[in-house]
Amino acid sequence: MYRRLVSLKLFALCVVALALIGCPERENVPADYVGDWRNDDRETGGITRMIITREEDDRLQVHVYGACVPSDCDWGTEWTLWVQGVNGWGSWEVSTIYRFENDDVRIVMELDRQTRTLWVVIDWFFLSDQHFWTEETFHKYG
Repeated sequence: MYRRLVSLKLFALCVVALALIGCPERENVPADYVGDWRNDDRETGGITRMIITREEDDRLQVHVYGACVPSDCDWGTEWTLWVQGVNGWGSWEVSTIYRFENDDVRIVMELDRQTRTLWVVIDWFFLSDQHFWTEETFHKYG
């Protein structure tokens, strides 16, 4: 009887501990990224919108739109890669590269599932040897 009472108390303590510290989250999967993502900064000079789709084999495609006047520029669609820890985030990220006439743009995305925020690092590499990057946030539209 005493053992059973100790076991029940230990079980209850474990349940309370898990409730307080939470269970570890699963890693992001391709389906988590699918959707129409809009930049939180409506005045951005960079990427305004990304539409991410998934193929049957879990490959992702991203269709990017950039800030242009009077309407957004269509950058087209590129395949993505799953990479781990490119930006020091330590988890799985989605990455792709857009190649233009005078520059390359590398896009690395990681989804924060708790806040439903897509964190995006955009690296601009110009043929003139200039380089800069921005970090922007996106949320699903609709």
